[in-house]
Amino acid sequence: MISYKELLELNKKVPRVCVDAVVIRTGKVLMLRRAITPFNNHWVLPGGHIELGETLEKAVLRFYP
Repeated sequence: MISYKELLELNKKVPRVCVDAVVIRTGKVLMLRRAITPFNNHWVLPGGHIELGETLEKAVLRFYP
């Protein structure tokens, strides 16, 4: 069994798949202001990490506000 510290170190080395969506409505692009670090208070596209076993399409729909 590995320690919690070892798990955190291993977690840093595992690539994560993310998805962002470009939503255009009435000629305008939807942007969100990020509320967490990194890039707190910056404008971003809606999106985030994909969960294990989740399709890209389902992830986009989950992040669409």
